[in-house]
Amino acid sequence: MLGLGKKPKCAAFHLDPNRVAAAKAEAVSDGKVPYVTTNDILASGLFNARGARIGMMGMDCREKMEGIPRDVAGNYVTALTRDPVTFGSPTAVRRMLSSTPYATTGQPLPGCYGWAFAKESANFAMATNWSSFGQTSGMVQLQGCEMVIHLPVLNPANCVFDLAILFASGRGKVGVLCWTVSIDEDS
Repeated sequence: MLGLGKKPKCAAFHLDPNRVAAAKAEAVSDGKVPYVTTNDILASGLFNARGARIGMMGMDCREKMEGIPRDVAGNYVTALTRDPVTFGSPTAVRRMLSSTPYATTGQPLPGCYGWAFAKESANFAMATNWSSFGQTSGMVQLQGCEMVIHLPVLNPANCVFDLAILFASGRGKVGVLCWTVSIDEDS
């Protein structure tokens, strides 16, 4: 479950917009959802590559919860605890996010006893999306200035599980930073 004692590997790359578009088209071809997002594709892919039993998906609560409008200052985020039923495909991710209240799991989560004695898997990974933060979140715009990059920063010493962050890597570009303790960047 945790990569305790393992040194995390970091990989960074840009997403190929043509491959993302093809993955989106394939995901909606069955008509179960009208669209999927890049984040839906990334989260499902990471959790499946990891063989995760639990997938944590970061979520900005602005405009999704009563009393938290888009323009309020503060760190209003949470992580949704998902399982293979709700992250098994990009379509499954989108179906869950399109329903309220969110039904984030389709099966019981591993219990402490089962996890501690290796009777149940508690392998997990986390995906979060910062790609629109610097572009659409209402950040202060400085006259004559343009955001060049919004780079996620993480102390690798604190990385004990697989994590992927989508981010705005430049105007019109989306990058991914992955810290892994259990899989390699080819997965």
